[in-house]
Amino acid sequence: MCEPLTIAAIAGVAAVGTQVYSSIEQSNAQEKMMNSQKQAAEQQAKQQQEMLNSTAKRAKTPNISEMLYGPKKGDLGSTSLTGPSGVDMSKLSLGKSSLLGS
Repeated sequence: MCEPLTIAAIAGVAAVGTQVYSSIEQSNAQEKMMNSQKQAAEQQAKQQQEMLNSTAKRAKTPNISEMLYGPKKGDLGSTSLTGPSGVDMSKLSLGKSSLLGS
């Protein structure tokens, strides 16, 4: 009669052992994942800092070619709204003889 109890006890111990092993493996896997994420975050922060540093260096460097050669032909006095010739005054009159439209 003691054999069924012994078998049940052994099965219970085996089940607990399996659960303990599984929880240890899961804990190890979680720790690896956290370390991996930490390394990725550190690497990304480092890359962002390097990019900011290089951008700051470029911003402090003068544009030598612009200083030597000046603006390109046709860029002098032009804007993206009016162009190099400015605004045609006849288009501003709105059919009236004065600029104020009266």
